[in-house]
Amino acid sequence: LNKTVKKCDHTELMDGANNLPFRAYHPEHNRRAGRADPNFTYLITISKLMTGVELLHSTFNWSAADYSAYAADYTILVSEFLHDYVYLASQAGVDLWMDRFSDERGTPADNLRYALQVRENPNLVNKYALDIGFPDCEEQDGEIVQKMQEYPWSAFAYYLHQFEPKLFDNILLEDRLDIWSYTGASGVNYEVEFLIKNPEIVEYFWANEGRILDERAEAEQKIREAKLEEKLLKFGFQPINGDDPFAGKYRVKWYFKNVNDAGSEREYQSTDTLTLEGGLGKFSGDQKYSQPSAGLRKDLFIAYTLSGKIYLSGDLDLFDAGRAYPTELTGSLNIQSTPEITGVWEEGDVFELELERLN
Repeated sequence: LNKTVKKCDHTELMDGANNLPFRAYHPEHNRRAGRADPNFTYLITISKLMTGVELLHSTFNWSAADYSAYAADYTILVSEFLHDYVYLASQAGVDLWMDRFSDERGTPADNLRYALQVRENPNLVNKYALDIGFPDCEEQDGEIVQKMQEYPWSAFAYYLHQFEPKLFDNILLEDRLDIWSYTGASGVNYEVEFLIKNPEIVEYFWANEGRILDERAEAEQKIREAKLEEKLLKFGFQPINGDDPFAGKYRVKWYFKNVNDAGSEREYQSTDTLTLEGGLGKFSGDQKYSQPSAGLRKDLFIAYTLSGKIYLSGDLDLFDAGRAYPTELTGSLNIQSTPEITGVWEEGDVFELELERLN
């Protein structure tokens, strides 16, 4: 194991996780969608490796150069593999939760409990970090601050059911707005089988369906509002409270100019409805099969000021559906000339947007 681990690059291990037979991929969020083939042997092997590193590395006599940092993101990642390995073993009738692999690292249950604490407070591992330059750590005002992806509660369903049933609401109320957060956790595709073997969970959901769905909707709305406000501040905008001269609906026509033909006329692409309110905007996604794709238009971040400055950012495609690149567009809501909004696509083509106020 020691020799094998030293030959493995951490990035390769992370990449390997993306090929595991976990929950179905969403093709809009993961371009490896066609490569999600079930491979039990690979899963059990990589789980053994990652679990072994976490539980037994203290016995390897590694130097700081061999094991140069302790990052919150790594802690959670490896604990997911440990969780899945224990679950797979349980299918063969072997309960590993309370086994003690080494005096220092404790049981899998201890490890998962600590990992979930780190999930709540990533900076718990700061005292173990040896190198501020590690990619998952950064320095702020002389202090180490951990950077961490979002790890869904559902990635620890088996543990929570065994030891913390009162936390199971966290799974039922989980934010499903972020597809990658939900489907991107490393792990086995056990959720359906897990529910079949634990019918009390299904019964609990049906008995509490109304409350759970209402609380989930409320939580998701708060998440939406928080993310929008965070983006507003990030890009230097402020919410508009009170009188808003630009609030209302607009018809927006999308055009583009081909960068490879300087003398060409611009080409019409699509028409959409833009709603502005409180300093933020949202496209309706009209004309579903035009470009930029309706879903991408609906996902654009749009902010504006009381002076009429407007800013749009997000992924936009052109020519081929799905060939999208991060794009920024800027302009003015003071409709005096056309186009009101312009932006340059990744390959140099220019977007031009014309606005017509509807109310």
